[in-house]
Amino acid sequence: MKKQESNKIILKASAGTGKTYRLSLEYIYNLLKNIDFKNIVVVTFTKKATAEIKERIFDFLYQVAFEKSKGIELKKNLKEIYNLSEDDFDKEKLQNIYFEMLKNKEDIRIYTIDSFTNRIFKQAIAPYFEISSFETLDSESSDFYEKIFKKIMDNENYYKKFEFLIEEVGEKKEIKNYVKIIEELVEFQKKYVIAKDFELKEEKQKKQESDKKVLEVFDFLTPLQEIYSEVKIFSEEKGKNISECFNDKLFEIFDQIKKESENSSEKKIEIVVKNLEKLLDSKIKNYYNGKFIRKKELTETLQELQKNFLDKFSKYILKNKVYPFHNKLKEFCEFLYDLVRREKISSKKFTHDDISIYTYEFIFDKNLKFIKNNKFTQDFFEIIGGNIDTIMVDEFQDTSILQWKILKLIMDCAKNVICVGDEKQSIYGWRDGEKELFENLDEIVDGSKVETLKKSYRSYKAVIENVNKIYCDYDEKSNWNYEKVDYKSEDAEYQKGYFEFEINELEDKKSPTEKRIFKNIIQMVENKEIKNLGKSCIIAGKNKYLSEIASELNAHNIPYTLKSNKSILEHSAVNPIYRLIKYFLYNNFQYLLEFLRSDLIGCLNSHVKYILENKNIIEIFMKNSKEEDFDLFLENFDFNFDFEKNKNENTKNININIERIEKSERKREKESEREYEREEEKSRKEEIKDEKIEKKYEDKKEEIKIEDKEKEKDKEIKIKKEELLKYKKINLIERNGFLFSDVLSKIKKLKKLSENLNSKTKKENFSLEVIKDFEITNFYSTNSDIKNIFEFFNILKSHTDLFDFINYIEEKKKR
Repeated sequence: MKKQESNKIILKASAGTGKTYRLSLEYIYNLLKNIDFKNIVVVTFTKKATAEIKERIFDFLYQVAFEKSKGIELKKNLKEIYNLSEDDFDKEKLQNIYFEMLKNKEDIRIYTIDSFTNRIFKQAIAPYFEISSFETLDSESSDFYEKIFKKIMDNENYYKKFEFLIEEVGEKKEIKNYVKIIEELVEFQKKYVIAKDFELKEEKQKKQESDKKVLEVFDFLTPLQEIYSEVKIFSEEKGKNISECFNDKLFEIFDQIKKESENSSEKKIEIVVKNLEKLLDSKIKNYYNGKFIRKKELTETLQELQKNFLDKFSKYILKNKVYPFHNKLKEFCEFLYDLVRREKISSKKFTHDDISIYTYEFIFDKNLKFIKNNKFTQDFFEIIGGNIDTIMVDEFQDTSILQWKILKLIMDCAKNVICVGDEKQSIYGWRDGEKELFENLDEIVDGSKVETLKKSYRSYKAVIENVNKIYCDYDEKSNWNYEKVDYKSEDAEYQKGYFEFEINELEDKKSPTEKRIFKNIIQMVENKEIKNLGKSCIIAGKNKYLSEIASELNAHNIPYTLKSNKSILEHSAVNPIYRLIKYFLYNNFQYLLEFLRSDLIGCLNSHVKYILENKNIIEIFMKNSKEEDFDLFLENFDFNFDFEKNKNENTKNININIERIEKSERKREKESEREYEREEEKSRKEEIKDEKIEKKYEDKKEEIKIEDKEKEKDKEIKIKKEELLKYKKINLIERNGFLFSDVLSKIKKLKKLSENLNSKTKKENFSLEVIKDFEITNFYSTNSDIKNIFEFFNILKSHTDLFDFINYIEEKKKR
């Protein structure tokens, strides 16, 4: 086949209409057009989609090249879609390509959008930063923003740039508020970098003549003064107090303005600006009191004056407050983003957003010479792995503006562009996905044509028809040109299906769960209307709703597996185990208490009181003792153990050193060594004499002291022993039948096991021991409980150690 002209397609594909199938055919078609597979780039949104399309491409190429069972149908579809003939299929060439791709899988360019941007950053931008390797983060930690804030506060020049924001925050003086501002501004950078060349339009003439400035000032003061005059005339005619004729929230402002002399316009402006929140409050409809002032002619006059004031005053605020603040903020953002970038380059840690931002920013850097005439240069393509003749973008509706800016530069250089998406499936708005991009893509990509995959091969008739109904009338204002989707009408099986939607308006959003729609689902399961639970799914808009649903399913003993960002920890059976494992890793006593107080163990306040009072001894048992049984540990515990050992040693040594220094100083002060020695000898004799006299007395006194100390110590040990053995009175944890001492002994044993989980077998044994020791599957015994418990331990077993596991869980919680 001869090379074809460029081909740019916008492919609209609803769920189940075969978009992966079509993309795979597009890939084969490009190979048939003599385009090297090394010059074809496929960009998807998830790792799962990347793996799926790669597998499908290999399968299709194999089927067609070697004329296997599916090859005939694939060739038929290729011929129909792309107007090909039998002569266009060179079997030997396709086989060679297949083997070439197998041998050189690393040259197949199928990426997620993040990994594709990462690749550009790593190969084109990172060397400019003088870094060869870096760590990619899902999100930035709060510690990072605190570090940036500290750098700003510790540097006088930095602080001066930030000072205006501190004044703006005003009374919110807590450090966390300032750190939050830094975080929000950094997160805003992905939007700022796109629009940083955009300038707010000020008035055409920035420098007006002084007389015009004066006139402009009075332009917004005059309407206020006229309002006061009109209301005053009315109040005098009606014999009312003028304050009653104004809106009670605003009279004080008008009164203050009136009291200022005619020549003090600056003071009047100051009063108005100081009260701008009140004057611009949308809740205040009229500045006058509508209960008294009702005459149509007067109300119209007052409303016109108020409108005139608001118009003039808004322009004044825009010019004198908003523009200056905007300029200061822009200047600070430029400084902040530079500081942040330097910090990230130094640490070699970047989020996905950072990589997109710096990639977009620096590909335009003139020093790098990547862009010429608004297109990528050959140097750029060589750096990132070769030319791109064809680019295919899957799930385009989830592409952000920033990602699009990068992709657009590549598309402008590619011969073939295929963008596949479905506006209805736009689910990544939280990551700045812009479905409007896809809706208008045919107008943005020059020379493109739109195709629609209209038939769903996945969903049944009832589902398709109802989806069509919803989206046909979805939003009249958006002018969404929705095309109906067809189902497999020729297949009897696909004439079935179930679809129902019900809209419940809740008067109170905090209404009890029984009012919620999922009650109907439970009834349908219990009435056997839903028979195959394994193929049934409940989707909710928020994690908290999933928790409510899970609780109800649990109450009705309906098995389920909870999948959400926090799913595994929100399950009551999993949370206490997770607390225990966090205690094993961090040795944080709080986690131990939380585990013991959980429903699984059931410790009471008396147990918690005992633990807190004897925390040091329990920690010795957990960390240092070779004894594994808590009862035996206490029986053999050395109650003479000095928890404050060596506490006075430092003080003693310090006193000795001070005496030595003083002695040395005295020696230097003596006129001669002999004089010093004579005095020393005399002093020693006197000391010996005094010591002999006092020794007997001191010895006797010391004997009495030692006896008293030993008696006191014996008394203290007896009290300590009695306190420690108090656990025996509360040893039975009545709620669940555990012995308190046994629980502590088991925790110690498991803690030791947790320190060495360097093999799959050890993780397996550890998991089974935790379940067995605390009879977890007896206490949490529903099918869903057991499913989630084992899912939790399967996740644990998939990680290298507890640190890696807990890091993973905590990251999931943040999302």
